[in-house]
Amino acid sequence: MYNSADRSFTNYTTEDGIQGDEFKPHSALKTSDGKLYFGGTNGFNTFYPNQILKPLGFSPLVITSFQLFNKALTIAKDSNDPSPLKQDISDTKSIRLTYKQSVISLDYAALDYGSADKKTICF
Repeated sequence: MYNSADRSFTNYTTEDGIQGDEFKPHSALKTSDGKLYFGGTNGFNTFYPNQILKPLGFSPLVITSFQLFNKALTIAKDSNDPSPLKQDISDTKSIRLTYKQSVISLDYAALDYGSADKKTICF
């Protein structure tokens, strides 16, 4: 999409609902009421240009679990508890680990209610 006011482009992908990455030449139509049609290799897209929703930005990412050697950590009960996790992982800004605590895993979720994906990453 070209914005003539600030001379910028916005690119849309299949994640935005576009039928695919390839469109066919001579397969576009603008109807008398302003609706646009574009055909491609996986079907076609139709929309009114003035009704395109602007993305709100990135979804917040929240760490939901922290593990050492594939075992979930519990929150330390008091100052004598050896757990490096002193509060809920989603509220934790830093964690101090020893060099022997070298295998960690994080579970995280993107707070995007349009997509319910949950991912796990391991280091």
